[in-house]
Amino acid sequence: MVKAIKLSVNSRLGLEARRMIKHHTTTVLLFSHEEPTRVLLGLHKKLQVWLPPGGHCKETENPLETAIRETLEECGINISPYLPKVQRIDEYADRIPNQQYFFEELIPEYEGKPAHKHLDYVYVVYIPYQQFQYPKGEYEDMRWLTKEEIKHLPHYKNLDYELDQNW
Repeated sequence: MVKAIKLSVNSRLGLEARRMIKHHTTTVLLFSHEEPTRVLLGLHKKLQVWLPPGGHCKETENPLETAIRETLEECGINISPYLPKVQRIDEYADRIPNQQYFFEELIPEYEGKPAHKHLDYVYVVYIPYQQFQYPKGEYEDMRWLTKEEIKHLPHYKNLDYELDQNW
């Protein structure tokens, strides 16, 4: 079944798109428990759009480890206590908790870097509302935002989908 779905998806893409380099990435949607519900987004300096924390997986990380590292680096929040735990199956295998969404995203050519794909593992995490710190180099601003506030800010359409599914 998976193979058939993969072929179906690939048949809609041109040969060039199928041969693109693919990078594994994570995105972390951090929702606050308190009312009104808010999500933490940052205004990315280069892209000039509001994005949740996330980034590229290192070769030594699984997507869950990347989600934890990127959230800590980008906003100073440790999400580990709010995530399901990794389960040891035996000496050869661990069960890693699933992400909530998985997107294949086309990343256009930018500043001389060729177009490529992101295989994005999206984690949804509910945490208590809290203060955060963001690196000034990567973001111009970062805020807890309501759904209404996000409507008026520049962001990618897949964020609307993710928010609609979880708000």
